[in-house]
Amino acid sequence: MLFNSALYGVFLLAVYAAFWALRTHRIPRAVMLTLASYFFYFYGTYDTSKEQDVPLGPLGWSVLCLGVIFVGSTIDFAVGKKLGATEDPRMRKALLLVSVVYYLGVLSIFKYFNFAADSVATVLGWMHVKIAPTHLRLVLPFGISFFTFETMSYTIDVYRGEFKPAQKYLDYLLFVAFFPHLVAGPIVRPHTMLPQFEREPVAAGMLAVGVPAYRLPRELIAQEVAVIEIHHQSLAIARRNWREIKHVVIARRAPVASKNGEAGGAGAERFAACR
Repeated sequence: MLFNSALYGVFLLAVYAAFWALRTHRIPRAVMLTLASYFFYFYGTYDTSKEQDVPLGPLGWSVLCLGVIFVGSTIDFAVGKKLGATEDPRMRKALLLVSVVYYLGVLSIFKYFNFAADSVATVLGWMHVKIAPTHLRLVLPFGISFFTFETMSYTIDVYRGEFKPAQKYLDYLLFVAFFPHLVAGPIVRPHTMLPQFEREPVAAGMLAVGVPAYRLPRELIAQEVAVIEIHHQSLAIARRNWREIKHVVIARRAPVASKNGEAGGAGAERFAACR
């Protein structure tokens, strides 16, 4: 489901309408956004897997990739709660290690296993040891780098005492899987995102000041027309500057050409006199 596809447009409008319909109901709103985000990730993975040879088939592979996010989110939520409940340095380091090992292990297998296998085979080849590297037929899950470092930043912030552990499991699932930034980023810090799920959303911008919905396309079209007009003006200025530069170059070349002509005529006369 590409961001510039008609299907994504329909999906976004449906989620947007449901979001505002549930504006005053925090838990149903969070449930809806979480399910919508999981559906977005599942469908995107399934649609890509249909064109490639993946283990477990497209359906099984999509469930597996979705499970990676769900299990990782569950682990990190539990780790964060434990980190907030204990002051034992050894226990805190062990808990942080659980989160880091899980996500770096997943990232290493999906993204770097084949590269590491080829590198090992190359190094052994320099030592005249030939092996056939084993490659995994894996399709890289969408946004794996984004949600890996996003969730790791959460556990690291909680470990350092810079952020209190999330108290609501559903909100944390939504924080990790929120579809607008899940695939293409940016990486969002927990202290900027999690508190927003607690508050009731308030309309802002043009809708808040009473601009009718039918005027929104007009506003957008006006902006596009303004941009096009700016491009036309820039192009006209560039053409005018080019003509001025060309006239200056021609004007400077004319005296040189006349001098060369005079020199050529004088040389011809001297050559004729010699003859």
